[in-house]
Amino acid sequence: MLATVLNNLSARLSDLGRREDALAIVEEAVALRRDLVVQYPNASRLDLAVSVSNLAARLSELGRREDALIVAQAAVALYRELGDQVTNAFTPGRAASLNNLAAILSDLGRHKDALTFSKQALILGRELAAQNPDAFTPDLATSLNNVAVMLGDLGRRQD
Repeated sequence: MLATVLNNLSARLSDLGRREDALAIVEEAVALRRDLVVQYPNASRLDLAVSVSNLAARLSELGRREDALIVAQAAVALYRELGDQVTNAFTPGRAASLNNLAAILSDLGRHKDALTFSKQALILGRELAAQNPDAFTPDLATSLNNVAVMLGDLGRRQD
């Protein structure tokens, strides 16, 4: 529960512009969740994936994009591992982590790679919205917008 509270506190601090504080707090949440997964292999890896994804976002907000990229890739890998274990159970988080990774890659000027991950998130977003439109249409809209931005970044304005 402490890791959950820390994760939420980090998000609120970030919303308030207290980025350094938010980073320190989410790093603590990640450390706690990693310890839990090591100590209790059946512990929720989903919580770890959520915190790792949030850590990537906090690093990116501070302009530490190379660090954020490494962490975002780790979050995507965690979600893929989870997705392989239980089909579709972790699709929303997986889509969000792909969008996060795409944004970081775009910030680093790696627009082709960013587009690849944005398109992967879009595929998942379409699946989710088809299953539950009320819950996932806003996320689908975000994914569509992200793909449009990535295409624009590549000069593919018509697409």
